[in-house]
Amino acid sequence: MYQSLIATRYAKALFLKAREEDMLEQVTEEIRFVQAVFQDYSEVLITLNHPVTYASQKVNILKGLFQEKVHQIVLDFLLLIARNHREAYFQNIFRNFIDFYNESEGIKTVELITAMAIGDDERSDIKQYIKDTFQANKITFTEKVNPELIGGFIIQIDDKLLDASVRKQLDKIRHDLVN
Repeated sequence: MYQSLIATRYAKALFLKAREEDMLEQVTEEIRFVQAVFQDYSEVLITLNHPVTYASQKVNILKGLFQEKVHQIVLDFLLLIARNHREAYFQNIFRNFIDFYNESEGIKTVELITAMAIGDDERSDIKQYIKDTFQANKITFTEKVNPELIGGFIIQIDDKLLDASVRKQLDKIRHDLVN
C-alpha cells in the first residue's frame, strides 16, 4: 500500500461503494483512466495541489475534465477529495484502489527483468508457476531486459522481490570477501 492511512481509507471507501453498487469493473477502468489523465497532464495535478486554488475552482476543473467521461460515483469521489483538500493523495488513492481491486480479483502484478529476452515457453512456465504458487486467477505480466544483470533474473510479484541474477550473486561474493 502507499503512503498513508488517508489514501488507504479513501481508496477502501471507493472500493466498497463500487462493489456495493456492483460496478467494480467499470469504476476500476475509470480510475485507471483518471490516473492516466493525471500522469499525462501533470499540470492538472499541480493546479489542483496549488494552495492558491480554491476548492470551488478545483471542483470546476474536475467537472470540466471528467463530468462526461466517468460515472457519477467516480466524479462524486473526485469532487469529495477536492472539497476535503486531499488532492495531494490522488495518485496514492488510485494505486491503493487498484491494489484492493487486484487483491479481490486474485490478480497478481508481475515484473520480470532478465539479462536477455526469454522465449514463449519460459514465459508460460513462469506464469503457470506464479498462478500455482500464489493462487492467482490472472497475472498482469511485464518484461524488461537489462544486460547489466549478466545472467539470471529478477522477478517482482506485487511487493515481493526475488533477485536471482548473476550480478546479485557477484555482489554478494564481493561483499563476503571484503568482510
